[in-house]
Amino acid sequence: IVPNSELISNSVTNWTHSDTIGRVIIPVGVAYDSDPRHVESVLTKVANSLDLALKRPAPVVLFVRFGESSLDFEIRLFIRDINNKLYVLSEANFAIAQAFKEENIEIPFPHRDVYLKNVSNLSELVKPQSKTDTDE
Repeated sequence: IVPNSELISNSVTNWTHSDTIGRVIIPVGVAYDSDPRHVESVLTKVANSLDLALKRPAPVVLFVRFGESSLDFEIRLFIRDINNKLYVLSEANFAIAQAFKEENIEIPFPHRDVYLKNVSNLSELVKPQSKTDTDE
């Protein structure tokens, strides 16, 4: 903890400035009918297969929430050079898509339920117009 007075009046050394190791978080959502332990296993294999992911600390797969339309997971891993973050994200997404295809794990799309009130009035609105109505 550095007091505000130190930040204002003295020079501060950034010890992490030259350190390029960084963490990458890869969010992944799967369909609600997916087996969470199977998804965890598949994502762990993918994370461990990424060339740029550090082996220590090892990648971690977390089941983080029950989302609106999906079971939400995260792969958390460290890479040696954080400047490669977008490349690692892209390679991970390609690998996840391929693994999910092979394992028949579905990536969901948002589902919406529509409830209609006064359905009896709806039939009045959508009834076909007679020929005399269209001539006016």
